[in-house]
Amino acid sequence: FVVVPPWLEEFLSITTFFIECEEHIECIRRECNMYCFDCSSDKPLCLYCVKYCHKNHRTIQVRRSTYQNVVRVEDIKDELDTSGIQLYVINKFHVVFLNKRGFDVHRKKGIGKNYSDTSLCNICTRNISNPSRFCSLECKVSY
Repeated sequence: FVVVPPWLEEFLSITTFFIECEEHIECIRRECNMYCFDCSSDKPLCLYCVKYCHKNHRTIQVRRSTYQNVVRVEDIKDELDTSGIQLYVINKFHVVFLNKRGFDVHRKKGIGKNYSDTSLCNICTRNISNPSRFCSLECKVSY
């Protein structure tokens, strides 16, 4: 039995990361790629939102990889157990994908890597490395 933190559903449901912040129109870097654990909002935040309105709150930066949202394991480890989720290395940091990755086209075509050392995500059946059970945070929560 795993307890899902109250903020996690809101965090995973945000599909609008990386939009421009409507509150800080005058600022140059106003991309909304931050989330506040303490406020548990369905609205992403920009750097200025965090700096001025969420200064002493627990926040996390969402990053992009292959056009999908990821978070560094190091950044989220105190808030969430990422065990069982496929880890990827991006810019020398371990990351996990937020949302399910979906069907793996290469698996169907039989090209690329040797699939004998892989397993399938328990939720979306995407190829993942053993001993991982999930391709993303969303799939682990769905389980």
